[in-house]
Amino acid sequence: MAVLEAFNVHRIARFEATGFDPIMLGWWAVAVGVLSLPGRYLLPMLANRFDSARIWIALTLLILPSVLVAIRGSEAWEMNSHFILFGLLFGAFMPLRAVLMSDWYSGPRFGALMGIQAVALAGGRAGGPALVGWMADSPLGYTGGMIFLAVLLICSLLCTMMAIQQRRKAWSSMPQ
Repeated sequence: MAVLEAFNVHRIARFEATGFDPIMLGWWAVAVGVLSLPGRYLLPMLANRFDSARIWIALTLLILPSVLVAIRGSEAWEMNSHFILFGLLFGAFMPLRAVLMSDWYSGPRFGALMGIQAVALAGGRAGGPALVGWMADSPLGYTGGMIFLAVLLICSLLCTMMAIQQRRKAWSSMPQ
């Protein structure tokens, strides 16, 4: 969530810093909202039919190029592909997260777990943009911030994959 929120806050300034027109970038921001609608609707339905954790991994892998092209972000194709890919995918993460949490943790403690997770999400949603903003004003610049977000997204992907492995081990050791 830190990565997604940091892009929501900083992507206009990031591409403006490389010379793109702020008015055009504003229209791209509008397009991202519209492009996110199908993912918000379709991905949770897919997650109810298929393994929600695998869909989460696939989404993370698919959104990674939109993060990577923002590292340099000076060519029109980089800017365009960032907004299109990010728009098509980012909207699916929040509803898919809810499906994944329900699949893994439903039961009497579900509400408590969602509350604890909400605190961590709030930290990421506040910390990601703040850290990228700090990096943008440092010698690292937005390039350093975008590299940080790419690394954070890869770490997130690896943590998800480790959680899936741990879950499989736990399920396989349970008595039938």
